[in-house]
Amino acid sequence: MRDGEIRALGNVAGQAIARPARLAGDIHGAVARRAFGALGILGLPARVVHDGISAAAYRSVSTALRAPVRAGAAALSLTRAASQVSLADSPGGGLALAALNGAFGDALARDHRDIALELTVRVHGRDVPTNSEALAAAFPEATPRVAVFIHGLCETEDAWRLLPLTGRTPARRSYG
Repeated sequence: MRDGEIRALGNVAGQAIARPARLAGDIHGAVARRAFGALGILGLPARVVHDGISAAAYRSVSTALRAPVRAGAAALSLTRAASQVSLADSPGGGLALAALNGAFGDALARDHRDIALELTVRVHGRDVPTNSEALAAAFPEATPRVAVFIHGLCETEDAWRLLPLTGRTPARRSYG
């Protein structure tokens, strides 16, 4: 796993862990707005103090929940655990990234480019540059006939592989 992927996954995990604190803060804020709204201008001084304190408290809890995960991922990315092999290049990692991208693709593309999957041509789990030489090398037996397989949401090219439903050999065969 690359160091950028480790940091991005740490950020995503930290956000997920901190999400309940943000949700609680949003609910608290909605209830407080209703209560202070009923008081009108008379409740304004208390509302200003309340809103400032509660916003700071929920922000602090959210940060405290998120920080250890993000810091751990940042530290891990600096160790030898990081490599130049992408998470997407392993079947399990590709499956996990596909699910994550299917659920949060736009947000990942915007905020976490290291784990956002892009449309690519792949052979044996690796990206192939889309120039004539690289494609000819990747597909030496190509013919003029083309079949395009489009997988569903939350999947990668691994979705086209089948395990035999019967028999003892776990050899994987592709639809193609």
